[in-house]
Amino acid sequence: MTELTAWSYGPRLYVKVLGLEPSIAEVGEQLAWLGAALRSSPRGKGVCYCTPFVTVPAADVLVEQTSMVKSRFQIRFQFEEVENELSNGHCWHNMFRCPVVARGYPISRRTTTQTGLDMPLNMMACMVRTGHVVPFDSTWYLKGFSSLLALVERRDDLLLWHHICDNKGGRLSYFDHNKSSTVALAAAELENGRHVVGWCPDVNLYAGALEDVNYNAGASELPRPHATCVLDKLSISGGKFILGGVGISIGVRESPIHLSRDTYRDKMRWVSGQYAILWDVGDELGWLVNGANALLHMVRASLEDDLEWMQKHAQQSKILFKKGDMGDPDEGDIPTDSRRNERFSRRRHRYEPDIDDD
Repeated sequence: MTELTAWSYGPRLYVKVLGLEPSIAEVGEQLAWLGAALRSSPRGKGVCYCTPFVTVPAADVLVEQTSMVKSRFQIRFQFEEVENELSNGHCWHNMFRCPVVARGYPISRRTTTQTGLDMPLNMMACMVRTGHVVPFDSTWYLKGFSSLLALVERRDDLLLWHHICDNKGGRLSYFDHNKSSTVALAAAELENGRHVVGWCPDVNLYAGALEDVNYNAGASELPRPHATCVLDKLSISGGKFILGGVGISIGVRESPIHLSRDTYRDKMRWVSGQYAILWDVGDELGWLVNGANALLHMVRASLEDDLEWMQKHAQQSKILFKKGDMGDPDEGDIPTDSRRNERFSRRRHRYEPDIDDD
């Protein structure tokens, strides 16, 4: 049995351990690791190493008549800065603001060298602020608002992921990861696999640049999409929620700047700049609205459908929502762009939608 007693005095922490030599040594290893890993970084940004050093003053070793040995150990810590320039396997640096790496402790053996940071799948999802892993374009993604992780390669027992982000906190698309990769992997293999973040150097993001932009984009003239949308060898599905693992919460000091603090507002700002067509099939009439208004219409339509169903099934007592509580603007909103709607109306007669009878 090992007994621990700890107390603090000023900036120092004292721990008294009573037990067998192997257990005392293990306690010392754990305290040294905790002291290094949980220490605040002296840098405002970037990765640094923290190495613990254990010293045993010779004068502090005492052998008593009861065969009990008393020793005093001192654990000190030394920081070492890491170069800011990202090299191969270091894309994970941008997942943190100023992380501290405890140096001198082993990790599980890898069959592949020159790779990045071992992380469990649920921690990876937490770091990019998402709750599910999504299959897209022949591989798997963990995608948040302003950062994403893409599965780029499988090497023996390792699943290698690449991290990219928008340094200004703007929204990322799946297509911003422009490195083509095909990784045939089942969802169960993701849950049981060993994941490493770090595959290639930092990349430059040219989303929104004028170079190679094609503005000759007209109406798609496609029929309504099916439940599973397939676009020329590209399939999109609902993804798989990430469950299990140790509970993880992100410390404030470890959140990089590019991760939005209020992603809901950022998403609404972004979607307000996108446009959608609300089309009335019966009247053959459509209107171009911004994404926020389109989303609001869909939410209200969903509420109407839910309320109607609950009323038909005699569940009025369970309805907490009241239509009167939802406010409406005093004045009608100005159309997003009347000229866009006018152009859309003039061109609409060129396209007859393919609508099934059912």
